[in-house]
Amino acid sequence: MDNQSQTDAGPEAPTNVGARILLAEDNYEMRKLLLWSLRRNGYTVVECPDGACILKKLGLTGEEPGGKFDLIISDIRMPGVTGLEVLEGANIFDELPPIILITAFPDKETLAEAERLGAAAVFAKPFDVDELLLKVRQTLPLQKRTTAEIELASQKPDFPLEITYRRQSGAPAIDAYIRERAAKMNRFAEHVLQCRVIIDEFRKNDHKKHRRQVEVILNVGGKSIVGKHDASGGDENLYYAVQIAFAAVYNELKKYLQKRRNYRTEKQ
Repeated sequence: MDNQSQTDAGPEAPTNVGARILLAEDNYEMRKLLLWSLRRNGYTVVECPDGACILKKLGLTGEEPGGKFDLIISDIRMPGVTGLEVLEGANIFDELPPIILITAFPDKETLAEAERLGAAAVFAKPFDVDELLLKVRQTLPLQKRTTAEIELASQKPDFPLEITYRRQSGAPAIDAYIRERAAKMNRFAEHVLQCRVIIDEFRKNDHKKHRRQVEVILNVGGKSIVGKHDASGGDENLYYAVQIAFAAVYNELKKYLQKRRNYRTEKQ
């Protein structure tokens, strides 16, 4: 049964805006995904490829002055120092911020130790990035809500927008991103009668893998313009998939309107 509900920026972090987050993950692809998602939501992020880098960035090795961070997101199993060891150190150094842990090995002993040491949350891979972003917002003080988040929430398209989730639930963050993508077509609002966005999730029972399909459908004067993108893998960036689908629709809309203008010019 359908579940209906009524944020593109480059990878560079906004300056002087939002909370500072220290991100430690030895898997390159996962680290870049989380880095993009956090910065996209207005957070200033310092990345670390291993546990030793965390200690350096916190100023615990004496190699450089410690930076001030509002939150640490760390993988548990990393070369050098593990996320649990960093969490244990947080209990010794009271000035360290809250810590969210992520792991591909969520065994009972590890989860129990993380809870005992006071982790703000533990996410087992693969996880939904939107759920992590929600936990980040809940963990940080309310006054740390970023300017980027506020601006994204305020952007709305000048035409009817319908967002549908099939076989899954939506999230406020992805809803805001979809609205922002749609609002970029406001220059063509006089031609767009309606925009529908459908996010469908398929689960393959044999390998337990996910495939998400993002479909954007524009109703332009009786003609439908469609853009689709498949996101394979449960941890693939859904924001990126939405961006690609909207980019396809945007380009097709411009081509369609140009053809229509050319046709009218020839008729005159």
